[in-house]
Amino acid sequence: MKYKITFILTLKDRHEETLNWINKNVYKEFFYLVLDGSLKNYNQRIFSKFKFKNLNYIRCKKDLNAKNYYSKLYLGSKKVKTQFVMVIDNDDYINPKAINECINFLKNNKNFSFVGGYLSGVNKFSNKYFISDYKENDCSHLQVNNNKRQIINILHQYKLLWYSVYRTALYKKVSLECKKFSCKNYVHHELLHVLLSLTYGNFKFLENITYIRRTNPIKSAYRNVSKKMIKQGKNEKDRIFNLMEKLNKFDKNISLKKNDKTLVQSRSTKRNLFVRIFLFFLRKFPFKIKTIISINNILIRLNF
Repeated sequence: MKYKITFILTLKDRHEETLNWINKNVYKEFFYLVLDGSLKNYNQRIFSKFKFKNLNYIRCKKDLNAKNYYSKLYLGSKKVKTQFVMVIDNDDYINPKAINECINFLKNNKNFSFVGGYLSGVNKFSNKYFISDYKENDCSHLQVNNNKRQIINILHQYKLLWYSVYRTALYKKVSLECKKFSCKNYVHHELLHVLLSLTYGNFKFLENITYIRRTNPIKSAYRNVSKKMIKQGKNEKDRIFNLMEKLNKFDKNISLKKNDKTLVQSRSTKRNLFVRIFLFFLRKFPFKIKTIISINNILIRLNF
């Protein structure tokens, strides 16, 4: 089978989530690349019990520092053989229908290089899943056909483009540039990746839900950043913004003014009383992940 997209899963421990991820995210129509930089071997033991034709597991150097992490990401980009690629986490879930819509859009629109939709969320309690967020991460303010303007808009109102479907060529270029820059604080890596993506590529926002995030994770790397890493990356955002100035030829001090009348804000979600009541009760009941994905697709189609 010729696969259209590769999903890159980067691991650093959190093995408690891995088996569940395998059971709920591995679809025969997609290819998966697992890059395991865990400090322990629990994830390796889990994957050794499975044999997938559409999954390549690689035990990487341990993520002892940021340099190893960026090397792992760059290694992954070089391993991708499909036309499209997307990064995912092992406590989240993909929506195959929406992913295929993104792929088809990119195939039919050569002037766009990465695309994403809304995100939704689930909370997990005692192996039961409850809808938490719905139709979040509106990126309508990035629908201007100008790279510089997209960057200025996202600096004013940041949105999560990390989980977008990329043309592999753009993803490889951005991964290489991120490796060269090598953020000291890996929390800044996502910001750098997004800004470089908008510098070298053109983003499209679709009215679908591509990705379901776990909103009550048992562990979160972003919530456990060490004081040492924060100190090392103290002036890093300035370095990132200076790079953006150089690459995109604009003055960040002028472009980041809040009274800039050319700014485009993302839309606020307006729901009538019936919809708010419906969603309130919907969140009270547990569902299987596949059912939640189906509910998301139905609600999007009904324009909730």
